Amino acid sequence: RFGWLYARRSGYARIVTLDADFSHDPSDIPRLLAALDAGADVALGSRFVPGGKLDYQGWRLFLSRTANRLAHTVLRLPIAEYTTSFRAARLDRVPAGLVETIPNNGYAFFLTAIVRLARQRLRIAEIPIHFHERDSGASKMPRLEILRGTVNLLSHVLHRRPFVSAAGDAVALPSCRRCGSPYVVRSPDGSATCLNCMTTVG
Repeated sequence: RFGWLYARRSGYARIVTLDADFSHDPSDIPRLLAALDAGADVALGSRFVPGGKLDYQGWRLFLSRTANRLAHTVLRLPIAEYTTSFRAARLDRVPAGLVETIPNNGYAFFLTAIVRLARQRLRIAEIPIHFHERDSGASKMPRLEILRGTVNLLSHVLHRRPFVSAAGDAVALPSCRRCGSPYVVRSPDGSATCLNCMTTVG
């Protein structure tokens, strides 16, 4: 959310997000940007379209495949990859606040983002990538996050209300009165939240 808001406030035309452990190959970024140049509003680096692959084995491979297949089955959206963070988007095509106001702070953020983007009827292209196993370190995702992700998925099935842009400029609000951060976003219900200290500021 910080990244999206920073990009908007800085006047960028496009945004690219990816994992910082080289699971996503930065050399694939031009392919995502080329998809935007070709007419897509959003480009996904996908492991689950023809030509895509991933290095996971065992339980992690099962979990990743099952999560994406389940999302595809129950949400009925024409997307094969829901949980990747490797994405590029044209900021002039994505409504302000669509991503910045997502309430999920964990792994479910990425699924919620793609559901919102798809239900906004944006043109989404999936680009096959090779998802690499990290060279070092360990996942920070707690096991409880799997349960949270399941609850989040069900919430999207039950609540299909379209996103409605907030009144006024969703990305140019006054700085937070508590911490002074300029990273404040307004939600569709009119409330404003500081992304730095998570304080409701109005």
